[in-house]
Amino acid sequence: MNLDPANLFVSFMVGLVGMALLMWGRSQKRVAHIAAGVVLIAVTFFVPGWPWLLLVTVGVVASLVLAVKAGL
Repeated sequence: MNLDPANLFVSFMVGLVGMALLMWGRSQKRVAHIAAGVVLIAVTFFVPGWPWLLLVTVGVVASLVLAVKAGL
């Protein structure tokens, strides 16, 4: 477990964005947003460092944008 302040802050912010996406996706019945929210919440437990966490977050958000543009 990494208790570095930067890692804790980034993990908290990514989890917060994931929770917001999950709640909004559930209220709007949008599967892509629900999936992205769950992934962003879960990834904070498995990615060890904050640079990698930011990289994964950018990838998930980019995938969400592409999924929305594709009509999912």
